[in-house]
Amino acid sequence: MLVHRIIAACFALGMLVACTETANNEPITVDLPHLVAEHQAYDGRLVTVSGRVAGFDDPEHYWLEDDEYNRVGLLPDDLISDRVGQRVQVTGRFSTSRDQGRRIQLSAVQALNAAD
Repeated sequence: MLVHRIIAACFALGMLVACTETANNEPITVDLPHLVAEHQAYDGRLVTVSGRVAGFDDPEHYWLEDDEYNRVGLLPDDLISDRVGQRVQVTGRFSTSRDQGRRIQLSAVQALNAAD
């Protein structure tokens, strides 16, 4: 039992550290599966995350995904529409809601090498 409590405490501390922006309002770097699984912990936070850009034409919308199809919507369309099929690293304000789903309001997009 004590081991379980220690593990739980370490996990909680790790989540607190991972979910805390720096004093400089620097983004939190997080992997896509973790962002999707723990989306409520990142709501309203500035994040940096990597993945492949995918999109749909009607209605036009774009998202970031990985090989396991973890997905997060990307806005605005004009910052990401020319990156479909590319691996990118994005930075922006993450939000999650029942009505709008998970999405990132982009502030930066950087192309990654295929090997990244």
